[in-house]
Amino acid sequence: MNQPHNSRQGGIHTRITSFRRILPVSANTISAKMYRSRWYGWEKIGDIAPRTVYGPSNYAQEHRETAAFGCDAGSWYRYRTEGFGTIVVPSGTYSAAAYEQNDSEILCEHP
Repeated sequence: MNQPHNSRQGGIHTRITSFRRILPVSANTISAKMYRSRWYGWEKIGDIAPRTVYGPSNYAQEHRETAAFGCDAGSWYRYRTEGFGTIVVPSGTYSAAAYEQNDSEILCEHP
């Protein structure tokens, strides 16, 4: 997962990757939530509903999604993205979660 950042296509983006190097992968699911900092804590600004790719294929082995949410041009916030991944393989189901956030406020350049 990379840090939330401005995108030339507009808004704030974060890339989330869920992977397993050993095949076969039957299914790989990603979901995510994005927040911005407010004086009272973190405000949820959007989420990616679970998206699943099915194997066996390279797409299931490494699944990438981009969390992309609009922002107000000229505004300054810290952003936080939480990503969740679940992989189904013959030996069972495995899950992981991770987050990235900006240590300093960033400027929304493209709404």
